[in-house]
Amino acid sequence: MEVRQNRRISEKEIERSRRELVAAISSISRIWSNDLRYASENRLRADLRRKNLHRGMKGDFLKFNAQQLVEAARRIVDAGVERWTRSKRN
Repeated sequence: MEVRQNRRISEKEIERSRRELVAAISSISRIWSNDLRYASENRLRADLRRKNLHRGMKGDFLKFNAQQLVEAARRIVDAGVERWTRSKRN
């Protein structure tokens, strides 16, 4: 955190970034587990139902959850790229 503060990033921006990363990680951990790596669609659907991640969905809840997973992973990767790029500039 000191490094960010030395680079003149506001506390508000640091906290926003932290909250976004925590939310992304939470989303991933809620949807994914490594034992689903080679699972069939039927098994994935059963797992999502067991976790109640199918409720309130219109359309294909497997597709919706897959999109949520990919978006969360992208947020984490983008944050890492941003930090890497920023660290290389200094």
